[in-house]
Amino acid sequence: MIVWGLNIIDLMIMVLYFVGIIAFGLWVSRRVKTEEDYFIGGRRFGKSVLIFHWLCTGTHTDNPVQVSGACYRVGLGGIWYQWMWLFLTPFYWLIAPITRRLRYITTGDFFRDRYSPGLERLYAVIGISFYIMTIALVMLGAGNAISGATGGKMSLDLAIAILSVISVIYVMTGGLVAAAYTDIIQGILIIVLSIMLVPFAIHKAGGLAAVGVKLSEKADMLSIVAPAGAKEGTLFFVAMMSLVCLVGIVVQPHTLTATGSGKTELEARMGMCYGNFIKRFLTIAWALVGVIGFALYAGELTDKTSDQVWGRCIRDLLPTGFRGLMLAAMLAGVTACETYMVVGSAIFTRNFYEHILPNRKDRHYLWVGRFASFGMLLTGIMVALVADWYSEAGRSALSTVLKMSMEIIAFMGAAFWVGITWRKANSWGVWAGTLGALAAWAIALFGLGWETPARVALFVPVEFGLLILVSLLTKRPDEKRLDKFYAQLHCSVADEKGEELTLDPDRPKLINHPDFEIPKLTALDLIGFAIAWGIVAGLIFLLMGLAAMIG
Repeated sequence: MIVWGLNIIDLMIMVLYFVGIIAFGLWVSRRVKTEEDYFIGGRRFGKSVLIFHWLCTGTHTDNPVQVSGACYRVGLGGIWYQWMWLFLTPFYWLIAPITRRLRYITTGDFFRDRYSPGLERLYAVIGISFYIMTIALVMLGAGNAISGATGGKMSLDLAIAILSVISVIYVMTGGLVAAAYTDIIQGILIIVLSIMLVPFAIHKAGGLAAVGVKLSEKADMLSIVAPAGAKEGTLFFVAMMSLVCLVGIVVQPHTLTATGSGKTELEARMGMCYGNFIKRFLTIAWALVGVIGFALYAGELTDKTSDQVWGRCIRDLLPTGFRGLMLAAMLAGVTACETYMVVGSAIFTRNFYEHILPNRKDRHYLWVGRFASFGMLLTGIMVALVADWYSEAGRSALSTVLKMSMEIIAFMGAAFWVGITWRKANSWGVWAGTLGALAAWAIALFGLGWETPARVALFVPVEFGLLILVSLLTKRPDEKRLDKFYAQLHCSVADEKGEELTLDPDRPKLINHPDFEIPKLTALDLIGFAIAWGIVAGLIFLLMGLAAMIG
């Protein structure tokens, strides 16, 4: 029996999966009593929970849809739509303890304490805008996956409506606790089934030799970077997207929240670094599905419809049962919206609402956060539908929304990087850097018509340069306020004794100058950083080796 283009068995598996995670969310909600429980899981997550939480927070349905679609269009070079973070991942080993030591619930708290309430509110606007775009991206990707897997029997609008209902029920009950624990199950399914799809695709195409022959019809399909002149996947694209992601990753709102939910800094490191390395590995499978999909569907799918290749492969290649399980796991990637909705609602509640109505009970703020989550989801749905119409006009909605979201959040990245290292950085400098970056970006986009890599090459130097220059020319921040802030940065969570933190005058610093506050790197920092770079090299060699086997 076929319903919406799916075998009834596959459909039943999907329904049972979603009923199960909703029931789990309702059960977990009994543990959620306070703001800290709802927004950051009570700071009690261990290594394994955080690894899968980071994997699934950063892995949602639009990722394989976008990567396989890009690789269908330009070859393996399309992998850089997700591997733009590959060269950043070793830095996660160093970033995680910093964000954990800051001991904030939201990144908006950082901007208030380090700079000013005005910048706290500016960040809230940018952070919530970033999340609305990200929610739209997730919904749009899920819709494309469903459309491909059902042969168009289920419309994008209906798919988004169903997924939205699931997200609302789930996030308004368990918050980050529920999201983190279901990520373990979802993560295992994504790992196994993503890898499983590759041999099915190779078999369907007639073996590696047949795939190689078909790919030889189009130049550079097995090159790990796109040919010069392409708009995506070139060396310049890789360099600039890596740069904008490094600048912006520290102020993506869920970075501080996810690392802050770990018991100690080591849990934060392991989760952020190795959860994302698992995703980098899975991205290879998604890329291979894209290029093998070219061998299967060239002539059927155009560049405009290439985002359907992932769903098409699920429908045509996996056997009954596995198809439903894969769709359930991938569409459950929409539960990444849970994390974005929870963290975004925390920004709204703490960095907006609590200033308007202070000193209310935790239960009051908890419900405000839940309804703020619902509002963000509705706005994200509207953006997804508008983006789909934009795509119908001949542009790639997934790629456009992804790149623009990375640019927008990076407008305040310099404020974080400079603020944790240089005492002279002040509010005037951040305002100048952020608004200057926005102006440069707008001129490059609307005035000059530049693509994302060129825009990044312009606005990032403007952002850092103006921040530093204006900070040098204006009054430096209050020293007592700075001492309180940097006391957190230099005190390990493990060394905290429940007393008020004070800045140690003999603290070990990388640069022994009174204006710089870069903590001295430890052996754990250096060894973990080196191991991470070894994994980066291993992943690149693995991709090159697989390309050589096919070609």
